[in-house]
Amino acid sequence: MKIGKVSPVSSKTSIAPLAVPYRTGDVVVVQLQTVAGSSGEVELKFPGDEVLSAVLKGGTSLNKGDFVRIKVLGNTENKIYAEILEANKDLKVSSNNIAFLLSRINVATSKENQSIAMQILRNNMELTKGNIEKIKSYIENFPEFSLEKIVFMMKHDMPFSKEYETVLDAMARHDSFLGKNLLSLIGEILAGHDENNKLKKLLKKFFISPGSPDFKPEDLSSKSTLDKLARLFSYLQSNYKGHKNIDDLLGTYIKSLQTREEIANKLQHYMAFLQIPVNINGNYDEAEFYSAPGQGKFNKSVFLRIPTSNLGVLGFFIIINHERQIELHISAQQTSYIKHIKKSIMRLYRLLGDVGYKLVTVTYNKIPADISLYNFTQYSKLLGEKIKFDERM
Repeated sequence: MKIGKVSPVSSKTSIAPLAVPYRTGDVVVVQLQTVAGSSGEVELKFPGDEVLSAVLKGGTSLNKGDFVRIKVLGNTENKIYAEILEANKDLKVSSNNIAFLLSRINVATSKENQSIAMQILRNNMELTKGNIEKIKSYIENFPEFSLEKIVFMMKHDMPFSKEYETVLDAMARHDSFLGKNLLSLIGEILAGHDENNKLKKLLKKFFISPGSPDFKPEDLSSKSTLDKLARLFSYLQSNYKGHKNIDDLLGTYIKSLQTREEIANKLQHYMAFLQIPVNINGNYDEAEFYSAPGQGKFNKSVFLRIPTSNLGVLGFFIIINHERQIELHISAQQTSYIKHIKKSIMRLYRLLGDVGYKLVTVTYNKIPADISLYNFTQYSKLLGEKIKFDERM
């Protein structure tokens, strides 16, 4: 089968030379024009209407006319080599591909529709006419919400309310709800009174010190945090009744806390998200833990965000594959301290080896600085499946 051969599907379709803008590593949506014969070759129609000969890896059950997503592995003078991508792969999608996908579902290829489609694909949702129309309805009814936020809330079946939007934004900007915000609330309730020993003891127990001999892994749970917070609030209500607004202050805080718990529960099918009150060398703040479970051959991802007084915010993005190999991506606001972190890597390598894991990759300040609950699962797939970061994703 030669590249110059006319496709039997349409005599009007032009056959493009191989000097097309598809390079090794590109991911595109194509339509199968012929079924593979004994040679394994097929003809594929690309978004720009080019029909090219190709040898596909996988996809033996494909039928003529099927649409598939492929990754280009390479090419010669007369054919392309590519692999079929699994349906749940996170993809780098060009505007040509978006327009192509929209035309398949009879949706106008307007700029607005392409932006909506891109967000749908980023969130690994099904691209349907119904979903696009539903999102456009939300845009009309909630003009103050960003498109990213609307698609995120829709995917996770969250109520479209100002309360949810406010809490989501606060969580995404890492507002230290269980850290500095809580300490500020307690300071307002004390209203100039000194902390007594009982209150100090409750606060010390509430904020976890990972390096302390009293630290227990079971403390790193939402239930443990809520139980300790309930005891703390009960003590405040019983011993600081002199503050006339104490019930209102605690009530407002608890209402926001309940919304955060509802959001975490809605996210649990896609990711685990945990806010952890921590004491790192006297810095009382809130760490964040994110986890995306691996499915089948895919890798498990963990992101830990830790605020410190000396190093600024530390980020640890960890990828674990089914062979117990670990990739560690470290970020630090104070880049001068990276050299100190590097000194501990060999020790970490040995410790992981002792428990059956192998540290295979370490990078420094190579991960994005804006990782939050809005985009963690996207970055997880991009890192875990070794797809290059792309600003559009």
